[in-house]
Amino acid sequence: MSVLLFTNCAVRKIPTSFNSISSDTVIIKETFRDTLIAVKADSSMIKALLECDSIGQVRMKELIEYRQGDKVSIPQVKISENILISSVVVDSMDIYLSLKDFYEERISNREERVTEIIEIVRMSGWQRFWCRIGQACGMLLTIVFILRMNRLKLF
Repeated sequence: MSVLLFTNCAVRKIPTSFNSISSDTVIIKETFRDTLIAVKADSSMIKALLECDSIGQVRMKELIEYRQGDKVSIPQVKISENILISSVVVDSMDIYLSLKDFYEERISNREERVTEIIEIVRMSGWQRFWCRIGQACGMLLTIVFILRMNRLKLF
């Protein structure tokens, strides 16, 4: 019975709670693209006077002019069995480039919830005074009840 008196006079409070929800998202996009690099044209040349000799073989009589290019050497000339062979060695001109572009996008979501303390029963000073008197009377009745039970030897 006194337990009921104690609980009825108490101020009930809802506890404070704080909830925070956050999420961060990072999106990275990779884009591949091919690139063309222009290489200027290059050439080399040789100008020569060719003639046949008395036995019918072709021979070079006079070298008139020759020119070397930026990346191309002077042509190598070879005459064999009345066939003129001209050859030039050229470095590779292929340029392959593959580029990667990275795009980064950040998305942040934050949500906060705050629950405040709400007092359900807020007693005035006068109500608290009467509540304390009720608690004292309840304890006194409990003590009297226990003493009476001891006198009657029921306890």
